[in-house]
Amino acid sequence: MDEIKDFAHKMQDELPVSFSAMPDIDLYMDQVLAFLSRKQISGRDGDCLTSAMINNYIKDGLVPRANGKKYSREHLVYLTLVARLKQVLSVKDMTVLLRSDIDGEDQETYYERFREKLNNAFSEILQLPEGNANLSSLALEFALHSYVDKITCEYLIDQIAAQQNGGTAARKGKADTQEKQS
Repeated sequence: MDEIKDFAHKMQDELPVSFSAMPDIDLYMDQVLAFLSRKQISGRDGDCLTSAMINNYIKDGLVPRANGKKYSREHLVYLTLVARLKQVLSVKDMTVLLRSDIDGEDQETYYERFREKLNNAFSEILQLPEGNANLSSLALEFALHSYVDKITCEYLIDQIAAQQNGGTAARKGKADTQEKQS
């Protein structure tokens, strides 16, 4: 159990930098990639954004277009959020979620709330009871929690998309197709 708590502490140390600690000058792509790579995204090495990924996120409308060839603090915020959320959400779902959430409050407040929630999620791991845990059983429990959290998140994103589309369910066609196949 100590290894898991050590991992949670390590990931808390790797939380994205505060909004005020982000560069307040525009950066070129290579500088953006260097800045973002300073913090670990997942528990595995080598999990980072690439320039191709960033360009695709821009093409998909998830991240705003660069100002010429330069990226502002706004871009860094979006890319920091995307780097974590891409682990569990599709680009389409991230777009719905981030557009609905960020539009509701100023970017700094939203970003700092994101950091706090991320920190709290790792803090929950620190609350696990002491003792020797069966790693397979614990991994399965986390996987099942991830599954339940993911499908609940997708349900909520569908509700947000429906509200944005005037009440039309975003995934209704997909759900109807799945029902017919059953």
